[in-house]
Amino acid sequence: MTGKTPAMTEAELTRLLALLERQLSLYQDLAGLSQEQAPLVAQGETDALLRLLGRREQCIGSLRQVNTELEPFRLRWIEWLPALTQDQKAHIAGMTDRIKSLRDQIVQQDERDCQSLRRERERVSAQMSRQQYAGSAARAYRGGAPARANVMTDQRG
Repeated sequence: MTGKTPAMTEAELTRLLALLERQLSLYQDLAGLSQEQAPLVAQGETDALLRLLGRREQCIGSLRQVNTELEPFRLRWIEWLPALTQDQKAHIAGMTDRIKSLRDQIVQQDERDCQSLRRERERVSAQMSRQQYAGSAARAYRGGAPARANVMTDQRG
């Protein structure tokens, strides 16, 4: 062992940059879908929301694949980092910072959308409870008429 830091090959660097660019592009797509999702949630557009969620799931699947492909780079990052030039480090840091920022924006938007969906569910539940209560009150007001007797039987059953 020479103590020398193993350098990343040109092919490895090219592959890393391509994967980071792909990851950034996918996060940009996902952020766009997240922005499209908010008005659909607010307007209760269930069918359109389900279609959009399907597109998001495809995007997330692609992100999982890219993350799997990035894993070997993560495992050797500590070894490779010192051998990179300042420009390479800055370029990689810029992409990873942008990815993190997009991911944070997506998570925040998703949390807001979840809160909106929760409020809507509670509103619908309360409305249904009021309607059920109103129906019970109306039946009680009418005297709570028992279920209608079967008209096809005589008094003996």
